[in-house]
Amino acid sequence: FTHFMAHLSLRSLAPASAERNESRAFSIAATLWIAALWLVCRPFRGVRHDSILYVGQTFNSLWPGQLSSDWFFLGASQDRYTIFTPLLAHAIEAVGLQAAEIGLLLAFNAFFLWAAWLLLKELPASTRWAALVALAALSHTYGGEGAFAFAEPFLDARTLAEPFGLLALALLLRGRLGWSLLALAATLACHPLVGLPVIVVGWTFLCL
Repeated sequence: FTHFMAHLSLRSLAPASAERNESRAFSIAATLWIAALWLVCRPFRGVRHDSILYVGQTFNSLWPGQLSSDWFFLGASQDRYTIFTPLLAHAIEAVGLQAAEIGLLLAFNAFFLWAAWLLLKELPASTRWAALVALAALSHTYGGEGAFAFAEPFLDARTLAEPFGLLALALLLRGRLGWSLLALAATLACHPLVGLPVIVVGWTFLCL
């Protein structure tokens, strides 16, 4: 880690032309290193927390009647407000629960990092890479007793909604309003509550 940050510091002293011509080998190595750091700091520990609810909703949609008498399904659930359950149902039918959970989590985490990269793309290269290292290594929990978190190490609707939200903001910063609204719509379709802060930040940016 120290060697990596020292290398970034030396690169930050290089002229702008050298920074623009950032070596492809360094980019690939840094990307793989950050991905490995992400996996170490957020290991998959199975179906837990809110993931249990979404798996239950998926099973209830796959096998109607088997779980419909459960108290959770007797009342209203968040299943009606997300497209995540049908997506997970198709994946489970195709490859099974464990492979679907791990595969989708890895894919959505990669999407999250890519969207974060796009959001940071206007920053100097050294700052951008350092920000991704911080994003991967630092705690993802916040609030009293860590009640809230982002990029959680389990699969639920927020896992897909968050990168779409980052993508919406990144596109908005580049003046791609139409594409940004499309990404926002995807965020709201996955998890409406995740879309609300994206709307607030995006609207504030447009007002400014």
